[in-house]
Amino acid sequence: MPNLEELQFSVSVEKWMENNVVSFEGLGLDYLPSIRRVKVDFWCDGAFKEDVEREEAALRDAIQVHPNRPALQTLHLGIYKKRYVPSKYLHACIRSWIQQ
Repeated sequence: MPNLEELQFSVSVEKWMENNVVSFEGLGLDYLPSIRRVKVDFWCDGAFKEDVEREEAALRDAIQVHPNRPALQTLHLGIYKKRYVPSKYLHACIRSWIQQ
């Protein structure tokens, strides 16, 4: 595929991480000398926003080293996984309950 100018794909960040795929370092863009555009849909369901942003940054880094510096277009789809952060009120209730 040496004449490929546009690469488009989707990735589930949750599945990507479950399978211990570390980042986009091994994407193989060096085998695509004519690449001009890369479009990636990140499926965010089940992944934390920070994880999606980290993977997107790794992709940007991989693209920066390509001689053509292809244009990158990304889209985040789905709903991020939420981190549970208890409120101060809940902490106070738990402390009160423990002290009883």
